[in-house]
Amino acid sequence: MKGEKVFVLRFLQCRNPHLVDVPFFAKYSASATWFDDLKPAFGEKEFFFEEEKLPGKGDRGSTFLWE
Repeated sequence: MKGEKVFVLRFLQCRNPHLVDVPFFAKYSASATWFDDLKPAFGEKEFFFEEEKLPGKGDRGSTFLWE
């Protein structure tokens, strides 16, 4: 995808139920053996769920919206 080998991932379960079944991408790694070994794809510095402004990280009144 976009000239980069990637894994397409999604959470089957999560503390934040809004993140379940949302696809995200990690760089392909033949040596990765666990989720923590993966890095975000496409030059991103962190995965979308690591961002501080997601619901459940101190903002109880927010709504989660995907376009």
